[in-house]
Amino acid sequence: DEERDAARGRGEAEERKRRPPALFWLGEETLHPGEGALTFLRYQGIEEGRERAFEGPNPNRDPNRALDSSQNPAEAGAFLTVSPDAPAPDVQLHFVIAALEDHGRTKVPGHGFSCHVCVLRPESHGTVRLASVDARAAPLIDPAFFSDSRDMEVMKRGVRAMYRILETAPLSNHKGRDRYPIDLSDDDALERLIRARADTVYHPVGTARMGSDDAAVCDPRLRVRGVEGLYVADASVMPKLISGNTNAPSIMIGERCADFVTADLG
Repeated sequence: DEERDAARGRGEAEERKRRPPALFWLGEETLHPGEGALTFLRYQGIEEGRERAFEGPNPNRDPNRALDSSQNPAEAGAFLTVSPDAPAPDVQLHFVIAALEDHGRTKVPGHGFSCHVCVLRPESHGTVRLASVDARAAPLIDPAFFSDSRDMEVMKRGVRAMYRILETAPLSNHKGRDRYPIDLSDDDALERLIRARADTVYHPVGTARMGSDDAAVCDPRLRVRGVEGLYVADASVMPKLISGNTNAPSIMIGERCADFVTADLG
């Protein structure tokens, strides 16, 4: 029996190796790209029909009970290529099993679920500047969302793609209703809604970018230019956003920096 189980396990492992990578991810951690220049549009909804949602009666769920603490609200998602010249997926969808409003700070009654769209490789770049010489003063942060028109075009394509998915069975069977209904054929109206509803989805990068040019904060070995013995080892050294979550690359950056420090110390 043990030999048969071991053989079955080896066979399953080989089968997993042969499978193509999945387009949709399920139950992944919620470290999503959404840095200063990266935005997403929230389309959410509830039973009262005020926001993008897919709701329906659920006799097995107490309407007054919050999500189980073992659940990940971002249960599923997708990477889509919506631009004809994109070399890789340029939009990410986040599917949330709740009617999420303002990062959860606004309470939304009733049942529903949400879908978010984000631009993976934004061309817009924001700034982080000192407000004063007082180190306790909050910095001046300007994400400069959509300062590059290319990001708006990608976002609009992503929103329309999201609608096509949510309005297709089996999701369409839930008869979801928008909190912010929009005529998708009206390009100007869609842009106004995006500008009004777009927000960050966290994880800024690039505030201490590495590079070989004089304007780079860090050199390619993550050493801060002009300050001896100081290194930066986090997502701030990334020159641009990657096409996915920033958690794993940040771990890699930390490991590489450890190698650089070790080598420099001899």
